[in-house]
Amino acid sequence: MRIFDFWQAKIGSVLLAIIFYVNLQNSKVLVKNINVPVEYPRLSGNLYYSKNNEKTYQIRVEGFRDLVNYHSQFMKVVVDPTELTVGENQYEVKKVWGAPSSGIKITMLGPKLNIGVDVLASKTMPVDIGFDDDLPQGYVRSSYSIKPSAITVTGPKTVVEKMSKFVLPTVSLKEATESFTRTIRIPEFQKSLGLVGNIKEFQLRVNIIRDLSNIGDQIIVQLPVK
Repeated sequence: MRIFDFWQAKIGSVLLAIIFYVNLQNSKVLVKNINVPVEYPRLSGNLYYSKNNEKTYQIRVEGFRDLVNYHSQFMKVVVDPTELTVGENQYEVKKVWGAPSSGIKITMLGPKLNIGVDVLASKTMPVDIGFDDDLPQGYVRSSYSIKPSAITVTGPKTVVEKMSKFVLPTVSLKEATESFTRTIRIPEFQKSLGLVGNIKEFQLRVNIIRDLSNIGDQIIVQLPVK
């Protein structure tokens, strides 16, 4: 009987040790969801990312606490440019960089990344301006010039190809009775467009002259008839 009690106590001790060991190991295991940064490498040629793409991606990491806490700070998703084409891309994340080859289990939780790619184009076009030609009576606008007279615009090919000229804000001539030169700051561009060169302003020259045709008519009317 004593031998049976001895082995029963022995088995109980072993079971308690196993339970204690399992609980100890489980306390060292960490499971958590984290958001890792997404990197978008530079695209080749005249391609570029056409939209504000996702900055983070959610994953689940499982492993020993110390291992997870250390490596999770270096984890990231790096988009493979070779898998992207012009237009909207549904990119499937297949790998997380910065994770060890073993010891941590990673589960992808985020959806596919919606990545927009467009073609960057450039086009040189003339600069023009609009006028409010309500000049004082007896005056006309004979000519005008703009320097620089042309600019080169860059942006999405679909947008740039539709542009034929760059038009500056309208200038009023309501009180103009003589020629003048005016500096015009370059207006804000669309967010998707850029300007080649360090151009910050334009010089507008407008030539104003007297309307001699009206003066001639008045003289003719005043001539005496014989």
